[in-house]
This record gives sequence, C-alpha cells and structure tokens, in this order.
Amino acid sequence: EQRTDHHQCGHCTHGYYLDDQRCLGYAGNCEHGEPLEQEQRTDHHQCGRCDHGYYLDDTQCLGYVGRCEHGQDLEQGQRTDHHQCGHCDHGYYLDGDKRCLGYAGNCEHGEPLEQEQRTDHH
Repeated sequence: EQRTDHHQCGHCTHGYYLDDQRCLGYAGNCEHGEPLEQEQRTDHHQCGRCDHGYYLDDTQCLGYVGRCEHGQDLEQGQRTDHHQCGHCDHGYYLDGDKRCLGYAGNCEHGEPLEQEQRTDHH
C-alpha cells in the first residue's frame, strides 16, 4: 500500500543507504589506502587498508607523525610507527625501533668525548 512507483525500497542491504526510496551504495575513495568492501561500508569515504607509512584509525588512513630526535625523519612511506628516524646525528646510533639513541658510557681514568664526537659506547 505504500508503493507509488516501480522499484521503491523500504530498507537497504549492508553497504547501501536509503535515498528517496532507492538504495544507493556508499561511495568515495580512501585517501592513502584502499576503500572498504562495499558490503562493509556504513558511510562514504571509508578505508579498509592503508598504504605504507599510514595506519587505520577507525575507517580513515592517518600518517605516522612525529619528529626524529637527534636525527633525520624516516620517509613517510617507510614508517611503521610515530617518531621514526632514517639517519642519526653524529654521536647517536639507530636502534631497532628506528630511534636515535646517544652512545653512552664512561671513560675509565679520563674524560669522555663530547656526545657529537662519540662513535661507540664507553
């Protein structure tokens, strides 16, 4: 009794929304990634997977951010976490988490080198 025309919808399947009694698919692209599968979408512009250097936050791809302390930032596409370094300043070394840590240690029976002059511990 509610129909006034052909092809009118009352409800839509997953991934679609009702617009003027028609089911339209949620659309849009995913910046820095791949869109979510149509059936999984609940809105426009939703991501399901992100490019290298980006992470999924709800359904959006956000870039890893942060400055590298004591070195140069890692390129965006190579990042797997925030605050990652690609190269370290003199006196610092790159650890397994891509952070620049200062060479440490004491100089037994003398004065240690300035941090920028160090190339190893102790």
